[in-house]
Amino acid sequence: MITPETAAPSPLVDPALGAPSLPPAAAPAPRRLLSLGLLLGLLLWALGTALLVMFNLAMRLAA
Repeated sequence: MITPETAAPSPLVDPALGAPSLPPAAAPAPRRLLSLGLLLGLLLWALGTALLVMFNLAMRLAA
């Protein structure tokens, strides 16, 4: 039978606190995902704006 005394310590439990602790790599993941999404959105917005300007210029030159 496994008791808390005989069980192997979990890597996600801080022995000093006895509470679950997150690994350092998992903590900033939402912030990194948010900044990546914002960067991708800004890039797509800039690309769309550049295409719109070039299309507008091409239509003016063709007329």
